[in-house]
Amino acid sequence: MIDPVQPVKVLIADDDGPFCDAMSAVLKLKTYVTEVRTAQRGLQALYSCVDFEPEVVFIDSLMPAMDGDVLGSKVRSLLPTARLVSISGSTKEKPSWADIHVTKGGFLFDRMDETVMGGAPDRT
Repeated sequence: MIDPVQPVKVLIADDDGPFCDAMSAVLKLKTYVTEVRTAQRGLQALYSCVDFEPEVVFIDSLMPAMDGDVLGSKVRSLLPTARLVSISGSTKEKPSWADIHVTKGGFLFDRMDETVMGGAPDRT
């Protein structure tokens, strides 16, 4: 479990550019998030995992070239202690590699601190 007091680095892997921008903007407002990077392709996300070593990785289930299931398994191998979050526009079941599965929309933003980051909501 991630200590909510310790600062974390976050990677968002999603081919939807506007969603990445919005998610990144929300995360940057959090006092415990030190840096946010985005990747719109699976291979780009893997390279980011190697050089950035994020503690939390959001992974879109449906991406071109390398889908979320393949990417999630590879990220789990590279970063065994990272918190992996499957994000999807659909309501499909949580993948085996994911710690948490959420759908894009209100739940993700309303409950991010408590559910995804593992601590109480940050009221900043």
